[in-house]
Amino acid sequence: MIKQAIILFIILINAAPVLAQWELPPGALVRKRIHQSRDTDEDEWKDFRIHIKAYDARGREVYQKSRIKSDNGSWVTNREEFYAYNNFSNRTRYHEKSYQTNPHKLEWESLKEYEYLNDTLLTRIYKLNKDLINNEQWESWDFFIYDHKNRNIRNKSIFGSLGKPEYGIEFRSYYNDMDCRVGHAWYRLIEGTVDSWVLTDSSNVEKNEYCHDLLKTSYRYEANEITVFYQQKYERAYDPDNRPTKIFHYSRDFPEMEWVFKSETSISYVGNKEVTRIVSENRENYEEVETDESGRQILYIYKWKEINSEYWNYENITEYTYEENGNLSDIISRTKIRDDSTGEFETRGEETLFTYRCDGALTGMIYKNFRQSKDYENENHHRTLYEYVTTADCEPPEYPSESIVLFPNPARQYIHVLFDAPAGNSTLSIISSKGDVVREYQGNLKSYNSLDLKTLKSGMYILRIEIENRMYSSRFVKVD
Repeated sequence: MIKQAIILFIILINAAPVLAQWELPPGALVRKRIHQSRDTDEDEWKDFRIHIKAYDARGREVYQKSRIKSDNGSWVTNREEFYAYNNFSNRTRYHEKSYQTNPHKLEWESLKEYEYLNDTLLTRIYKLNKDLINNEQWESWDFFIYDHKNRNIRNKSIFGSLGKPEYGIEFRSYYNDMDCRVGHAWYRLIEGTVDSWVLTDSSNVEKNEYCHDLLKTSYRYEANEITVFYQQKYERAYDPDNRPTKIFHYSRDFPEMEWVFKSETSISYVGNKEVTRIVSENRENYEEVETDESGRQILYIYKWKEINSEYWNYENITEYTYEENGNLSDIISRTKIRDDSTGEFETRGEETLFTYRCDGALTGMIYKNFRQSKDYENENHHRTLYEYVTTADCEPPEYPSESIVLFPNPARQYIHVLFDAPAGNSTLSIISSKGDVVREYQGNLKSYNSLDLKTLKSGMYILRIEIENRMYSSRFVKVD
């Protein structure tokens, strides 16, 4: 086994790819993200960081570059990232370059290449890291093996600097036919100096029918023996809807063998609100999450305090609001932090506003944050602007009477429908290229309508409107 691994390592070194030059694919969408700041409302906005991202025709990120201002005020590249994908949008290549600011030169370079079985199951990852300042580099190979249910059951790794390889094998096991993992074992062969694989770390987990942990046992290898050195135990309760309501957590170290209380978790559900309270030996945590009827988060509360304390040491309330089309429009966050030594509170706040194009693409984020305490007060303003090489046509085009006009076309997240026809009860349908009706709306159609396309797959569609025994249709393309 050792000889085979060494031979494989030599083959892989010879087959290691070269960090080649990369070019932007034709037809890519390029977006620039500009970060700006100012001290007060009267001050001018000043650029301090710029991100540039490029997306291919399927909306996948293929390039990213970050630029910052150096000490002398000039713009320098801080980081570059390159991505490639297969036909199933699984990543096949990741290349990163990091740069020093002063002096400006390439400092670090990383490469990851991914191989798949039938373009879906990951079978190999090759990694190369180069420290160009110290002239060092490291390589590694990870191999993945699956069972008949495509669950990852064994991994093999070869890693280390060139000429000094280390080897490792990981085994995984699962609970019955479920996908929850219950067993893990890691074997390591260091520098090929021993004749057998050494178990360095392993664990076993007992699960319940909901795939939640009941007992987790960790093992270690010492003096040629495998021994238990740590265990965690969980006691759980559920409501009639099989949602967890109580979790008791205990642990014990060996050889002491005594179970020690770690925490008690209580979870309650009221409408669209979920409240979690965790009490440990010396601390209490409180968390509240509320969603709207569409499942979108609209409120988040988190706070903690020391046991038996009258005051919360930390309190945060975050609220989310949305536009009618579902886009996030505003986030407001307020935080109170208590100084234990003085008992004084410091208040912090942050607000983020979002703006969009007519096709749903993000055009801007504006931040405003402040800090206030007994002896200190400060306010900062930040904003992020987005610029696109291609622009959406957001102005309603001219259209003849009793016809359908769709824009933008092709569409990504939203499509707008202009329709001029006699008022009345109508049915709007979206039909796939296979003839299936994938969306249907009924009611009185307005002259201007906006439809959410986020969940539609990319492809050609027909939008059809039926009103008073008359039918109108138009084609559009959905892209990722």
